[in-house]
Amino acid sequence: MSYGINPNNLRRESRRRRIESWASFWILLATCYVVLAIAVGALFIFNQLLKGTI
Repeated sequence: MSYGINPNNLRRESRRRRIESWASFWILLATCYVVLAIAVGALFIFNQLLKGTI
């Protein structure tokens, strides 16, 4: 079976790939924000504990 190159199919593929890359980019960004928020929260709690003990 030989497949001819279908421009419509090719265009749809590239669009889907672009959407997937955008989705992964946003997921990465959200993950970074969550990690940052957890780090800041932990730092704040640690600081409060230090203030409480000293």
